[in-house]
Amino acid sequence: MLCGAFLSTLLFLLPTGALSLSSTAPVSDAVVSARAELCTALRGARKLTLSPELCLPEPTNPTAILMRDIEVRKLSGVVRGAKGAAAAVSGSLDALASFVDEQATFRGLFPGPLPVVYRPGPDCDFEEVAAAG
Repeated sequence: MLCGAFLSTLLFLLPTGALSLSSTAPVSDAVVSARAELCTALRGARKLTLSPELCLPEPTNPTAILMRDIEVRKLSGVVRGAKGAAAAVSGSLDALASFVDEQATFRGLFPGPLPVVYRPGPDCDFEEVAAAG
């Protein structure tokens, strides 16, 4: 079973003291609580989820610049329509703003907007990212 294998792998990665409460190593309440929450969350997962990573680069072609907003909005709708769990976005801040704006238009509707996770580049200004959405 995939979920069981994944769970056992994650539990293997936890500190040794967290795996057994009878060990002599001190175990913090936070570790025990985190392990219990992880076990509970993974036991309930019975289906595969979609969380695509989208790279939306800054176009250089003038036609592509004009079409980018339309195409990013279409892509956003396709990901939401496919019942994605979230969308990880990297690349242009303009494209990020278009993606987030399209998702925001579906607030309160079904299917609702997806959480958008932005993966910044090396020269990222977090104030600009916050302004983009």
